[in-house]
Order: sequence, then structure tokens, then C-alpha cells
Amino acid sequence: MSRNRSIGDDTILTQGGRQRNDETDFAAVNPAVHRASTVLFDNMADFMHRQERAYDGYPYGTSGTPTARSLEKAIAALENGTRSIVTSSGMTAIGLCLLTFLKSGDHVLVPDCVYGTTRAFCDRLLKRLDISATFYDPTIGERVDDLIGPDTSMLLLEAPGSLTLEMQDIPAMVQVARQKNVLTVMDNTWASPL
Repeated sequence: MSRNRSIGDDTILTQGGRQRNDETDFAAVNPAVHRASTVLFDNMADFMHRQERAYDGYPYGTSGTPTARSLEKAIAALENGTRSIVTSSGMTAIGLCLLTFLKSGDHVLVPDCVYGTTRAFCDRLLKRLDISATFYDPTIGERVDDLIGPDTSMLLLEAPGSLTLEMQDIPAMVQVARQKNVLTVMDNTWASPL
């Protein structure tokens, strides 16, 4: 369901991710819950090409089920995005994001109030990959500009901050990051995207 600006978020919340099952011509208010780890294929050729259908299809239970796809479609509609990916935990989402967009030699700015496991991930795993992290005062606002160097490729925000609940000046920090061509990533465990 693509975002229709003429309808509100409440309508999207009630309609997002809901669709008629093409095989059964059945449309339920809530999608069925599918629990699966192993997925069956009709033949070996389909099995060998399973990764080609990783997003739209179901190559393996941990890669998603029709239930997960419904949630992903609803979130993408709310965010006016092309697609979203549901992960098993917030740390998995942050880890995937960091590992996807950072490479050896990069520098990332991380708020000092960040979730403890994210801090450990930066201090241990990213360090082993030659990715440096600087932990900054989350109330720094536009002064984050002083911390951006030539190798800085990402600004991680977390608002409100884990456990301490500081609020960052998101508009000011994002503006600085955009001016410096630095990717901004947001972890908002406590707040909904709405």
C-alpha cells in the first residue's frame, strides 16, 4: 500500500499490510500469523534460486513470512517509503544498518546515551573492522559540526536516549549532517515514527 497523502495515519494504520489472499480470495481484517523456519520448494531449481526472491518470496523462515511482509508493508506506507525490513530485534536493525553503510576507514558519530549493546558493538566489532566511533554529548545540537571530520560518514542519533531519555536537536543535527554529506541514522526505541 503506497502512501496516499489524502488519507490520515489512522486510516493507514487500519489498512496497511492488509490484502486479499490471491490463492484463497480471502481477506481477513488481520493477516494470519505464519510461524515457520523451513520453507518447502516444488523442485531443486526453485530451491537453487531462492535468494533471488528473498524480499518478495520466502526463501527461509527467518528471512520473513507473509505475516512479517504485511507488517513491513504497513510500516513502509506509514513512512511513505518504498519498503521496510522487520528484524528480530532493535540491535539487529542497528547492526545491519551500521554494517551496511560503514566500511573500513570510516568514522561514525554515536550519542553517548546510546543503547549499551550498540556501544559495545561500536567499541568491539566496528573497531576490529577499522571503523572508528566517537561518542558525543547528545545535547550538542548543531555543534556536532565540530566533530565531523573527513572520514565521518555517519551520524547516529538516538532520541530519546536509551535509559537517560535525552532529546537531541534532530532538525539541527540533520541539517549539519546534510551540509557535510554525512548519512544520518536514527534509533528511536522509545518513540514511534509517527
